[in-house]
Amino acid sequence: MVSSLGKQSVLLILLVLVVTACAGVQQKPTVLGPGEKTLLIRVDSFKFEPNDIQARRGDVLSVKLENAASVTHNLTIKTPQEATLVSVDIPAKSTISVTVNLAETGLYRFYCDKTFHSTMGMKGKIEVIAP
Repeated sequence: MVSSLGKQSVLLILLVLVVTACAGVQQKPTVLGPGEKTLLIRVDSFKFEPNDIQARRGDVLSVKLENAASVTHNLTIKTPQEATLVSVDIPAKSTISVTVNLAETGLYRFYCDKTFHSTMGMKGKIEVIAP
């Protein structure tokens, strides 16, 4: 027999697993064409849309970040060597723009650096290929 406290713990763990699984769903890749240098990323509770992006080495992206949530989020982008390329806060219900220079091929990871946000699914990648 499981105690009432034990049942609550099990339910809480299951809830966290369901939310994490739903929030972390990888989207179909957004492929930027040779002339396409502007990208809109919608920021919401525990997700970036799109969160799977393909671009070319040498692209300079103008990224417009639209925060639809009622809390501040963040966009941190790491180079393939894990150096921080960009780290900006996006205030609640606002839009900001950043410029990102994709100087080398490889995988650029991005995420929200707010506590537990990336764990809950606020992360993605930019795969940069040779032109």
